[in-house]
Amino acid sequence: MKFVIVLYLCTIIPNGSNCYQSGYGPFQYDTYGECILDGYRISHNTLKTNHSVEEITEKKIAIKFQCKEVGEKV
Repeated sequence: MKFVIVLYLCTIIPNGSNCYQSGYGPFQYDTYGECILDGYRISHNTLKTNHSVEEITEKKIAIKFQCKEVGEKV
């Protein structure tokens, strides 16, 4: 069974959160463990590369992700 990372970019607002799917990870993983560990690295790098600390703070940006089995509906 193979897994892919699905990333969601979220902004936390007073009345809840607003998240949208920002993409799939570029790789398939043989195990859930490999996928989930790489998900944390990709999430960190995505925030650090694409958003300033000021923007993250102002918009309260967060990334959530999940590892889905290949062929499973998102």
